[in-house]
Amino acid sequence: TYSVGGGPYSASIDSSGNVWISNSGDDTVTKLNSSGGLVGTYSVGDSPYGVAIDASGNVWVVNYLGTTITKLNSSGGLVGTYSVGTGATGVAIDSSGNVWVTNNSADTVTKLNSSGGLVGTYAVGDAPYGIATDVSGNMWIANSGADTITKLNSSGGLVGTYSVGDTPITLGDFTGF
Repeated sequence: TYSVGGGPYSASIDSSGNVWISNSGDDTVTKLNSSGGLVGTYSVGDSPYGVAIDASGNVWVVNYLGTTITKLNSSGGLVGTYSVGTGATGVAIDSSGNVWVTNNSADTVTKLNSSGGLVGTYAVGDAPYGIATDVSGNMWIANSGADTITKLNSSGGLVGTYSVGDTPITLGDFTGF
């Protein structure tokens, strides 16, 4: 058992085995080394939820109350903060380095390029939460308010919406609840 910040919510592991944990209770992200030792705690936005790490080791943390995503470098230094939709909950990074964010309160998904530039915003089901990418570059979104999963292609085009069980929340390596 390792001590982290207030209200740990989601975690992701980088290529060096470090664990990055979003702490929604104190607006931080904590980095632990592979042995569980504290490396650092870094301020991000307002009520961070999902966290993902890109191929360059940058850490992307969505801020549920702040309608933003924060990008940190592998040392925890602030790279930038970028606008996304309202109620940002989940984040996934595709094989091209694009960052996809679910906007729970807006029923959309926002796609940013690896520099944080807006590529597009796409309508999905009701109250999207978790998001994951598959090997073909498709995005899968859990619509917690609609009991469905939406599949978008890598360009944001709708492939299909599928009925699933009650209130889907997470997909893939998104681990928040």
